[in-house]
Amino acid sequence: MNLDRVQRLVVRMTIDPDFAGQVLGGLEPTIDASTLAALRAVDANAWGAERGRAEQMLGNLAGEFPLAVRLAAPGVLEGFVRSPEFHRAIESDSSLPLALGLRLLAAAGPSARAVTQLEVEMARARRLAGPRAEAPIRLAAGVRLVLLPAGTVAWAAEAGVAGRPPPSSTGATECALLAPRGGGRWNLPDVRVEVVSGAVARLLELAAIGMVAADIVAFGVECDASVEEVRGLLADLCADGILDPAAVDV
Repeated sequence: MNLDRVQRLVVRMTIDPDFAGQVLGGLEPTIDASTLAALRAVDANAWGAERGRAEQMLGNLAGEFPLAVRLAAPGVLEGFVRSPEFHRAIESDSSLPLALGLRLLAAAGPSARAVTQLEVEMARARRLAGPRAEAPIRLAAGVRLVLLPAGTVAWAAEAGVAGRPPPSSTGATECALLAPRGGGRWNLPDVRVEVVSGAVARLLELAAIGMVAADIVAFGVECDASVEEVRGLLADLCADGILDPAAVDV
């Protein structure tokens, strides 16, 4: 394990004593034997000693989401330092404020979700502008996501089955991915159309608005996937011409 990863590990252990206990108990398989031995040699009182630092950090982070924090259920803010979003954000050096915002959004009840989403998108917008702006992961040129009545793509592919009406716009929906492919008629590209769902649809929805590092962390938590696995999926979508290769650092 390299020095940078060890430093991040130590930060996580000093802020979250439960995580420190897991590490020292040998329950973190990514930690090699020499690193574990060095950590076990540290005074046990050091782990979890940064409770005051954690409280200060939470106060600073919460300032960006005042309404979401006010509407959150008891314990959501305080539990952030023990959450997968917090640990993966530290581990991957992504935005802690956005990680908190996405945690608040995941935990928001129906009455708080819209306001929480508004504050999260405001935080995202701040990080997509200015001199320290992140380069967002975006859909490639011409790629579109369209929400259609369920069955529309199959119905269109069959050129409209005789005697069967097109799907109604009042029922369930499907997410259609439209991607330009090669040359078609009149020097215009053909367009590949396919229905996407589940994790892929969610990932492409994030790319449609500009996906930042914190989104990769939150998406991994949501889908129970590591940051490396999410980046592998991003690389596959980039190679397939779905994502802008200039914005995907994999």
